[in-house]
Amino acid sequence: MTNTPSTLQQTIATILSRPAPVLAVDACAILDLVRCHYRLESPHGLIKRALGAIQASLRTTGGLHLVVFKQVVDEVMRNIEVERLNLKSHCLTLENTGTVVLSAADAAGWRRAVREIEVALSSLPESWIDASRLVLDEASCVSQARARLATGIAPGKRGSNNVGDCVITEHLLEMSARLRQTAFNKPILFVSSNIKDFGRGSLKSPLDTQFAALGIDYLANIEAAMVQLGY
Repeated sequence: MTNTPSTLQQTIATILSRPAPVLAVDACAILDLVRCHYRLESPHGLIKRALGAIQASLRTTGGLHLVVFKQVVDEVMRNIEVERLNLKSHCLTLENTGTVVLSAADAAGWRRAVREIEVALSSLPESWIDASRLVLDEASCVSQARARLATGIAPGKRGSNNVGDCVITEHLLEMSARLRQTAFNKPILFVSSNIKDFGRGSLKSPLDTQFAALGIDYLANIEAAMVQLGY
């Protein structure tokens, strides 16, 4: 990864210098870019929309601001190798199937194509992170996240020691609050396929009212977010 981390306030200043929609994602949304090849429930257009988001983030005017918080990157790095091994296993099955059912000439081309797909999907999480504003932890947000977890407020669960989702949530809320305190009126979207903790279809309480108050839209995958943004 080549992304230079920035503070939350630096990220906000960058967004305000080029007003455009903001798309923040959690680790599940990024890991889904690798999983989509072997998870049948994955949206068919996920990769196309994800590549479109990366291209939009590179525009000097308009476009899109991709945001990832440090907690998200840490979780991706902890889990990415397992997902890559799963992808490799699935691609090997596809290669072997082609060897059996295709002619020798076609099978060779098939194997090359499958390997190219594996390489492309394996590197996509880093490409997404590199195209994003990487936001460092802010002490006050981490403190609020611990309090959220301790009291069992969604996405935290009372008795759990996993504060990660709460850290992401508190940074998202703080970033959005500071943006909305200015004249920023562009869409702010948050993507997570972790419906168990955030909610299926709609957000769990009190996330629903917290997000609504700041004009944050919650979606379960990157494709849905990009469709909502008109891409």
